[in-house]
Amino acid sequence: MAKKGEAEVEVKPDPAGPFAAFVWKSMTDPYVGKLSYLRVMRGTLTPDASVYDVRTGNKTRVGHIYRMQGKEQKEVPNAIPGDIIALAKTEGSR
Repeated sequence: MAKKGEAEVEVKPDPAGPFAAFVWKSMTDPYVGKLSYLRVMRGTLTPDASVYDVRTGNKTRVGHIYRMQGKEQKEVPNAIPGDIIALAKTEGSR
């Protein structure tokens, strides 16, 4: 459930719907730089996409999409609902 104003709105895990994700952690990796960890709730994310950051109000271009495997990052071509992924260098883009 997500809140829109005071009302709760159900977000269904539809891969064809508009993209929605929850960022639950951001950290700095010495080799990649800033990594943002997120869970995809709806839609499909591809490396060429632009996403809207509700916290800052900015659009951000997505670069590489990584699936974490221990300390290593494995680059993946897309992310669908239910995936837990990491995005590199997402802050400060427009």
